[in-house]
Amino acid sequence: MPKPLTTWLRRGLLALLTLLLIAKNRDLALEGWLKADDFVAYWAAARLQVNGQNPYSETSLLHLQQSVGWQKSEPLIGFNPPWALFFALPFSFLGYPLGRIAWLSAGITTMVFCTDWAWRFYGGPSQSRRLAWLLGGIFLPALMGLSMGQIAPLMLLGVTGFLLFASREQWVKAGIVLVLLALKPHLFYLFWLALMFWLVERRRWDLCCGAVAGLLVTTGVPLVFNAAVLTQYWDMIHSEAPPLVWLTPTFATYFRSWFGTQGLWLQFLPMLVGCVWLVFHWRRHRHSWDWKQQMPVLLLVSLATVSYGWVFDQVVLLPFLLQAIGWTLKGGDDRLKRLALGGYILINTLLMGLIAIKTEHSYYVWLAPVWLAGYLFLRAHVRPTQSEPISWTGTRDCALG
Repeated sequence: MPKPLTTWLRRGLLALLTLLLIAKNRDLALEGWLKADDFVAYWAAARLQVNGQNPYSETSLLHLQQSVGWQKSEPLIGFNPPWALFFALPFSFLGYPLGRIAWLSAGITTMVFCTDWAWRFYGGPSQSRRLAWLLGGIFLPALMGLSMGQIAPLMLLGVTGFLLFASREQWVKAGIVLVLLALKPHLFYLFWLALMFWLVERRRWDLCCGAVAGLLVTTGVPLVFNAAVLTQYWDMIHSEAPPLVWLTPTFATYFRSWFGTQGLWLQFLPMLVGCVWLVFHWRRHRHSWDWKQQMPVLLLVSLATVSYGWVFDQVVLLPFLLQAIGWTLKGGDDRLKRLALGGYILINTLLMGLIAIKTEHSYYVWLAPVWLAGYLFLRAHVRPTQSEPISWTGTRDCALG
């Protein structure tokens, strides 16, 4: 079936904007106006890996990062597992400025696709798709991730990919895209635990085969350039200060800080609470488990109770916030519509103000619980009570989450 003209126009417009972005910023980047940010960690590590060197060597990283504008006296080291290098390798063949622009372009494209896809997947009103693009465009965790050169958009792609293939019962493909969630596996700890329960219950070993295949490919390609990378990563995580001691915007950080280093075990207390909740949640829903319905609350609770994480990691929650807003737009209560849209805009505006005055990241601890509370409130008050089909090409009709 031919694709509608509007679909081709949207794709053409996106491609044009991407080309304009590259053309407009290329000269400025080459002149050194593009500052080194978090992307420099991915780019430098992948560059060293391609050359057969240790991508976690402090000396090598610092020399390479400073050569492209890194101003600090210590290198920026990525704690992502070695398969993350697979996704940075293509950009390492470019110089840092062009690589950074290409990385940004890929991130913007991913955000546009995932925002539009999530709106249709969760049955958002078709006449409000432009509003969905706007809501995605002002989502501060996404903007932070893009501006800092973070890898978070790839995790969002992993979430949408898993939901897409799970809804089609294409379990091998669903397993393959899980490697994107494994870029920062701790963020999805409740999802992994629920997935383990589900695999034992449903015996979908084909999903495991897909996951193993995805992990083998994304790990195997970097190994071609540097066969010792796994050992080098192991040595790095045992010699560097662990991320657990960072002051991240989580309740776990505050629990640990109250008792100093002797209270490091308290870092995992919120996660323990989350695990206990999941056991009861699984027992209640195990026989009717639907990933489309269960994924939102799993990730919202995970991000609210995780041991460490950053604001830009919350970009993976965007599909579910759009889902909740879509519920209100399809309902008839104008007050709830204003509350949902106004609250979403207010939270992002407040976050923008805090960022503008350079507030410490640990002060954003309220953000993830607020997203969770807002979602649960709207689910209780305006979620459709009857199943409705999704009217878009490419996915079978299925009930709203």
